[in-house]
Amino acid sequence: MTTGQKLKLIRKELRLTQEEMASQAGISQQAISAIEGDRGEGMSMDLLRRLVVNFKVNPYFILLDLSTEPKFAGPQNELRKKLNQYEKTIDKLIELRQK
Repeated sequence: MTTGQKLKLIRKELRLTQEEMASQAGISQQAISAIEGDRGEGMSMDLLRRLVVNFKVNPYFILLDLSTEPKFAGPQNELRKKLNQYEKTIDKLIELRQK
């Protein structure tokens, strides 16, 4: 899943339009559209910080591709396994929240 796809998923989960998310994050709707469309320079660290603060977004969800197999040996594998478990827990909580 691309960064743009992740941002769109978050926005849809929050039931926000691009305009509403942009306004609350303090950026333009065009910037949200470009990121969601995987156009331009992508997501800045400043926008990531704003998503974490304003929308309580898990930064690991945006930064890491947890759908792939671990590429590192040793302790990194354990970290990736824990992050995968965390992502599954988040998915379950979102699913329960929607019911």
